[in-house]
Amino acid sequence: MNLIPTWNEIKSFFKVNKKLIGISIAGFLVVFLALFGYNLLSSDSEILEPEYLSQEEVVEILEREPEDVSVSELDQVKEALGHDRYTFKVLVEKESQEFMNNQAVLTNIMISEDVVSMIEERSGVAIEPEAIHSIGVASENDILRVVIGTADVADNEKIANAYYDLITNQELPFLEDKTVYAMDDEPFLEEEQSWFDLAGTQLAELSTTAITVAIVGGIILSIIVAVLIAILKSVFQKKVPISYKLEKDAKDKVVYLTKLASVSEEQYLNNLAFAIENPTSKKKLVLSQQVLPTELSKKLSQKAVSGQQTKLTIADEVSNTNPAYTYDEVVILVKQNQTDKDWYKNQRIQIEKLDAPVTIVQY
Repeated sequence: MNLIPTWNEIKSFFKVNKKLIGISIAGFLVVFLALFGYNLLSSDSEILEPEYLSQEEVVEILEREPEDVSVSELDQVKEALGHDRYTFKVLVEKESQEFMNNQAVLTNIMISEDVVSMIEERSGVAIEPEAIHSIGVASENDILRVVIGTADVADNEKIANAYYDLITNQELPFLEDKTVYAMDDEPFLEEEQSWFDLAGTQLAELSTTAITVAIVGGIILSIIVAVLIAILKSVFQKKVPISYKLEKDAKDKVVYLTKLASVSEEQYLNNLAFAIENPTSKKKLVLSQQVLPTELSKKLSQKAVSGQQTKLTIADEVSNTNPAYTYDEVVILVKQNQTDKDWYKNQRIQIEKLDAPVTIVQY
């Protein structure tokens, strides 16, 4: 038994199934990438479209006693205050020509009662929730970034403009001996990416990692699946594929011409004729479902009608031969991917009556 395919047989397998494999790879890859993209974007949509608390709801939660506020509510308050914020940047230089980057100092001044009253009067808006919750300052490489977040975008803009004028005009006593440089022409709405923008950003960030891995993995997986489909097709097809078990008896001889290294067409036919004719001392019944190549038929016919000892009877069915003849050997020709499995099985059943050794030639 020799069921392990050779490189030539593997190449033949891919050649025969190339269309099926190609369609399977393309189809599976399209489905795989479509599902990957859908899962990525659908998961983003669920995450990037939250519901925010209103300003009134934020104020109501923050006015409760601490023990009456849950962690979940605090998280919701933080998200609401971080939404639709207005911001601007300033650079504050001391008399020593050093930059002041202590955001805590500026924050405490901005949320002091006197300054808050001044801002509310200028903006015409009451700062809610309390300034300690809605006004903040961050330091970024000596640049101070003022952020206004009250859970109401219109209030944020008005309050931010009031603070901008107060700081850039150096109207705070704290800033009288300092120089203030405005890094922005006016307060602006803090950039927030839309669902599509954020999804696109994530795709761009993933492009060198997850997307590449997904595409390469999808290609590899699609090739594996396509080959498995082709193998299953070969197993269940009606024709005899590569690595098909042809032996029915321990005495059977199998000649796998499909395992020959690359040879010319003429040499291949010579090898096939040799496998059929030898040994020349026997009377043989040659069974083939396929019409034999003309050149091979000529070679075999010359031997069959010559005065030599070799006598060949060529037939497509055992039942089409003369029952009065006896044979020293039966040679069954099996053409890979063309000979029917049922035909082969039927011939094996019929030659049981002939009581002759069997040689199978797969080509």
